[in-house]
Amino acid sequence: TEITIKLLIKLAIRISAKLATFGKLRFSSAESDGYLSWIRGQLTPHNAEWLTATTSALMIMLRAQCYRKAIVEHGIVDQLMEVLATRNQGFQLQYQVI
Repeated sequence: TEITIKLLIKLAIRISAKLATFGKLRFSSAESDGYLSWIRGQLTPHNAEWLTATTSALMIMLRAQCYRKAIVEHGIVDQLMEVLATRNQGFQLQYQVI
């Protein structure tokens, strides 16, 4: 069903971030670009369903020094700040990010 598919995608987002951050292998440059572009596309104020999972994956990725520059270069930090600045976002997500 659609709910199961969405749950699997959310889990895959987090698992991918964890493997790339804590695993022995890192994303290649192309893989990192693709993954981070997808994350940036999910960070919209109207995409609340995916916002928590996407933000969680992003916070995991920020733990690895090798991804930080790419995250900034993709404009994800600015995008995230814009999303969090909208009034329809809950304070809990804002607190977790800060």
